Amino acid sequence: MLSSPLKSQKIYLSDFTLMVFDECHHCNESHPYNVVMNHVRGSKICPQIVGLTASTGSGRAKGGKINPEDTLNHIIALCARLMAVTISSVKIKQNVEDLLSTISQPVDGKYFVYKVTVLIYIFLRFYCCSTSFGR
Repeated sequence: MLSSPLKSQKIYLSDFTLMVFDECHHCNESHPYNVVMNHVRGSKICPQIVGLTASTGSGRAKGGKINPEDTLNHIIALCARLMAVTISSVKIKQNVEDLLSTISQPVDGKYFVYKVTVLIYIFLRFYCCSTSFGR
């Protein structure tokens, strides 16, 4: 059973076939998304999970240096917490242009995101993620 914002009502995982998490990069530690995912990982019932984010983050502490290995581990842990089996990104040229016109651009490292996405895809496709990873 999940916690309900209305204390007098009970919500069960079996009530859901789809859960959409906007800003899913917040799914860590005691964030409500991770609390829900802990219930999902511990249950035989598994609704489809869709996580949306414009930025996965880098996993670095504030003021710390960005390290590619830490970033990769951060993204893999996020995918594990969300039980990701597929990672999708914007690919259609017009949609990419629309997206780029509304978000701030990083100073450097654009090439790195594609490499990380490929590595995560390979990892999730060919290796089993422990369901306890990232709890």
